[in-house]
Amino acid sequence: MKDFKKDPELSPHIYLFDEMAEQLGKNLELALIEGKIDAEDVVEGVVRCGTCKRADVCAAHISEVHDTQQPFEFCQNKDWFSEL
Repeated sequence: MKDFKKDPELSPHIYLFDEMAEQLGKNLELALIEGKIDAEDVVEGVVRCGTCKRADVCAAHISEVHDTQQPFEFCQNKDWFSEL
């Protein structure tokens, strides 16, 4: 299995995906334990995040705002986060 943390293209998106989930009040670890999501869901979310052409906007927002109520309209994971 590929180590995404060492992938220079996806590594920043792992952080962005996790931080966005946290700011939205989504506990990914608990969702995994409860079976609401699986590891493949998380990988797919990171990969979707990696396709975003506006990750710089997201990264700046996450570093400045610590209580995001909803993802950006352009967020590749907007629907996924809403369903979680």
